[in-house]
This record gives sequence, structure tokens and C-alpha cells, in this order.
Amino acid sequence: MARVAAVLAVVALVCLPEGLCWVAPARVPGRARRPLVQRQGASGSPEGLQGLLEICASTDRGQAASPAERQEVEGLCSRVEASAPNLAGEELVAALEGRWKLVYASVQPYRSSPFFWGFRQLAEGLRSPVLADSFADAVFDITDGIPFKSVGPAQQTLTRGVTGDMALVSEVEIRASIFDALVPRTKSVMTTSASVSPRAEAGLLDVSLLKTEVKASSIASLLPFVDDLAFPTQDVFRYLRPDADAERVTMRNALGYGGVLRVVRSPSDELFVYVRAAKSPEDEDPLPARVIAQSSSWDEEAEKSETAVGSPVGDGESGKE
Repeated sequence: MARVAAVLAVVALVCLPEGLCWVAPARVPGRARRPLVQRQGASGSPEGLQGLLEICASTDRGQAASPAERQEVEGLCSRVEASAPNLAGEELVAALEGRWKLVYASVQPYRSSPFFWGFRQLAEGLRSPVLADSFADAVFDITDGIPFKSVGPAQQTLTRGVTGDMALVSEVEIRASIFDALVPRTKSVMTTSASVSPRAEAGLLDVSLLKTEVKASSIASLLPFVDDLAFPTQDVFRYLRPDADAERVTMRNALGYGGVLRVVRSPSDELFVYVRAAKSPEDEDPLPARVIAQSSSWDEEAEKSETAVGSPVGDGESGKE
């Protein structure tokens, strides 16, 4: 058991080399708190969507949210889940196909990658002598708290093949900044690939992890082999726990507001909120124009703030609703 625990720790470190990441979240510049009552809206109404996205954008995807704001987001998402269409099988696959941007996470945004859901399953039953009792929670406590790093844009892309099979690609940008005058800022995209199959129950997908890679690394010009590195998630997880089926995780999905909002829950009930993104920069964004303008202004403010202080205060995509 101790040997498995040691290997699991190495797995976490190898697969998140630049993602042992967290800096103190900050409120988005220029975004004042509004009374919560002004943000309430009926499920499915434009006011409800706008209120939810305002909280997501102004709190760095929930990382700087107050307990009251977290509770409000949870309530709004629960209403979306309760009123979501009962889609399953091919209907669910067709509805989810496309590109989705993360706008809220109840935990650190890098944990939106299903790799970490599988890691938690892989570590099930293991206990830590320090920090949290759960070994997985203990590892996450460490990775969440390492300074000098931040999580950039995070997105998921779901596509269907010609035979009807579905694939999921999760991309999370990791940024590191220590002393800009001496060490250039670095960033990379942690990319997890998986195959997906729908269950008979509404909203449920079985996600089978395949591999995790470091893509678009800023140090690839110095170390070209970095972009060619791939961690064989499926093979390693099966080897470590052949009886646990840890490489397969269940994803709960609920669509709201005409299919532009997606509420996702992990097997451990972590909450992630996504908005549908345009398939390409040339395509029209499916979100309301006022939200697009709002997110664009936040991007400019965040970029100015990052340049001024020399380190990221948040995520340049947090407010992209």
C-alpha cells in the first residue's frame, strides 16, 4: 500500500509539472459587488443567466467568491439541473458536442480536468498521515497551495467521429511567474484526452481517460522534447489498480438557458460551470452581446493588472461568458 501511495504521488507530480498551481485569487479589477438580490433570476431567464455569469466573472471563476456567492451559484446551478431537459444517449451526445469554456469551479480550476477525477478514484482507500485524511485530498491540499503559479483558460471540446463515437479533450493552461526580470514567464497547456460514451440515465457520460500531455509549452523552444511527452493515463491507472476501473469516471451534465450553459459535476460532486464557445474565432459566439462585451472589458483589465504587478491576478478567460 505504501508503494502504491508513493507511485500515486509521483503520478500527480509528473502530470502536473507546471500545475502545482495556485496564487491568491483577487477580485476582477473594476468589478464591484452587487447586492445578491439584484442578481436573482428565474431558471431559464436571461436575468438568471446574467446574474450567474456576473458572479463567475467578478470572482475569478469562483476562486475569490464569498460564502454567500458560492451558495448563490450552487442554488442557481441546482435550479438549472432540476429544469434541464432529460437528454440521454445520442441526444445527449449531440447536445454536448462543441467547445466549452470554464467560467466557474468550486475547487481549483485545474481540477476540471477529468484526469484528477480519475486520480481521486485511483487513490480511493488510501489514507494520509498528514493534512487531509484522504490521500487524494492531501495531495490536492499541497498542489492547490504552491505559489508563483496560476491557472489560465480552461476548456473542454467534445467531438463525434464518423462512427458515432465521442471524444473529449480537456485543456487547462498553467502559468508560472517568479522573478520576471530574471526568469521569463512560462506557460503550458495540460491536455487530457478521453473517449466518451453516454449512459442510459439522463445527463450521464462515462469518460475513459486515455493520455495526458503537456502542449504549447513556452519552454519547448529550449527543450523541444517537452511537447512530445505523453503520460499513458489509461495504462498506468490500470496497472496500479487493475480492480478499480480508475481510468473510467462518470460525468454528470445539465444544460440550461437554451444550451449555452453547461453544469458539470464530478464523481465527488465538485461543481464546474461552462459556457458554450464559438467553434472558431470566425464563428458567432452563442452568448448574448452584452456578456461578450463584459468579458472583453475584463480581459483588458486583467491584462493591464497582470502587466502592472508582474504576476497574474486571475485568469484571462474567467470572465468570458
